[in-house]
Amino acid sequence: MYVISRALEFQALKNVGTSSDTTVPTLPVDLGADLACVFDPHLTSSSPYHPLSSSICLNALMSLSWHTRESGSAALRTNPIWRRDILELCIYRWMSRASSLGNSVDFSTQVLFHMTLLTILSNISIIYKFARSQVSHRKHECEARRAVRDWHQSDDCGAAIWHATELITLTKQHTIFSLSSDVRGHDSAAPTKRRSFQEAPHVAICVYSATLVLWSVAYSQDQPDLDMSRFSLESGIHILSCLNVRMAEMLANVLKHLGSSSSE
Repeated sequence: MYVISRALEFQALKNVGTSSDTTVPTLPVDLGADLACVFDPHLTSSSPYHPLSSSICLNALMSLSWHTRESGSAALRTNPIWRRDILELCIYRWMSRASSLGNSVDFSTQVLFHMTLLTILSNISIIYKFARSQVSHRKHECEARRAVRDWHQSDDCGAAIWHATELITLTKQHTIFSLSSDVRGHDSAAPTKRRSFQEAPHVAICVYSATLVLWSVAYSQDQPDLDMSRFSLESGIHILSCLNVRMAEMLANVLKHLGSSSSE
């Protein structure tokens, strides 16, 4: 999640350089106002909307989301900032403010919006552990499988699946489905990268995580849904193969290895 946070800051600063709005916000004031507004619906920010301040605000919410499942001491659990129901509501408030007044939320920020909620609604660490145990053929994978299966029975799972699916669909629209006709003519098993598409660094990590969420739901069942788990992995691999960031190729290879292990 630290990598995603740093990537979002990079993208936010890059957007400022390309934006027609040259007004640079006073970050301590504007960011504090944005955070206050998403945590308290009765407050309204007097500062005009600015993409940089809004993106860093989402970055802050993303950092908090990673800690909502392991809130620690009782003192932390009573603090509203660590309550996942409040944080989830704040994220929706952020999106409402970011998309209000005709503002458009760019592709990479929409991806992070879904990933932030996905982090709250699913235990990403357990899902990573389950995937690693499957690749390494560890005999003690039962604990991770059981944890994923228990989560599958929870109310959070349905919402997490929705956000993971939306994230995958969104990235498909900006990669696979937006390729030019000459690129579509290439072999789908090894799609040509779209050189004109400059994705934010965090997009690849988010696609990888969403893919694992969908795969784990299908594969952790008593009778694994092999078709659905294979489809989830193939979709993730195809999207990652269309991205230009170097990390995407590595993550695609990990998913390919997971697919081979899952089919054995």
